[in-house]
Amino acid sequence: MATRQTNKLQIPVDISRYVVVYGLQKAFAIFLYLKFHSSGKIHKDAPAFHTIKKDLGINTNRTYQKHFQKLIDLNWINLSE
Repeated sequence: MATRQTNKLQIPVDISRYVVVYGLQKAFAIFLYLKFHSSGKIHKDAPAFHTIKKDLGINTNRTYQKHFQKLIDLNWINLSE
């Protein structure tokens, strides 16, 4: 049985509430962006990393790194070397 692929992502209300309560909106936006632009694994030189700041309205590398590091600290994403 083949699974049907869709452009929709369902987000549980509990996660949405957690994101708002702890002020993780930008970090969560990065997480969702990566979710939509990869199959779960993405190389650090992938085009998504070059366009993510512009597409999400993040102006500086420092701001981006802060939110990206927050995702790592929360164990929502992992980096492998």
